[in-house]
Amino acid sequence: VRTRESTVRAQLLFRSGEPYSRRLLEETERNLRELSFLREPRVRPVRFRDGLVDVEVETHDVWTLQLGPSFGRSGGKNHSSVSFEDSNLLGRGKTLILEVRQDVDRDATSFEWRDPNILGSRWQNSLYWSDASDGHAARLAVWRPFYALNVRRAYGLSLADSRQTDTRYRLGDPFDDYRRDQQWFDAWVGWSK
Repeated sequence: VRTRESTVRAQLLFRSGEPYSRRLLEETERNLRELSFLREPRVRPVRFRDGLVDVEVETHDVWTLQLGPSFGRSGGKNHSSVSFEDSNLLGRGKTLILEVRQDVDRDATSFEWRDPNILGSRWQNSLYWSDASDGHAARLAVWRPFYALNVRRAYGLSLADSRQTDTRYRLGDPFDDYRRDQQWFDAWVGWSK
C-alpha cells in the first residue's frame, strides 16, 4: 500500500501561507529520512512568484511488509516462529508486529504497535504485549519529542510490567531456573533554550 499524502503531510514542519524558511525545509527533510518506510525524501522550493514560494515534497516508498516463517533445530531441540510485520500499515506510517514462537525456553505470542503521529499530532506511542508459557510482558510509552530545533519542550511517560522464568543450562541440560519480575514507571520532561 502506498504511503498516504496525509501521512507525509503530518511530518511537515511548515504549512501553506506561512513565511518561507529554508531551515524548516531542511529539518522536514531530515525528519522524513528517519522514517523507515520512506527513502530519498526531498523537500525543495521549485517556484518563486509574486512573493510566494511553491515547495515540492518528494518521497519514495520502500517495501514494508515482512512475513517471517522460521524453523530450525539445534542442540536436539526444535524452534519455530511465524511473524507478520508492517512498518507502514495501510499507508499510514504505523507499525504492527505479530509473532508466535516456540523455542527451548518458552512458547510466546506477542503484539507490538508503534505510531509516530497519534491522530496527526506530534505525540508518538509504542505498545508491546506478550503472553508466554512462563509469564508475560507489557510495555506502554507515550512521548512528544524535540521534533524541530525551535521546539522548546518534550515530554514522555512509560510503564512496563513483566514476569519470566529464566533457565540455566549446563552442557545442554537444564539445572536451575529462577523467576524474574519487573515493574517500572518513567516520566520525563525536557526543555531547550
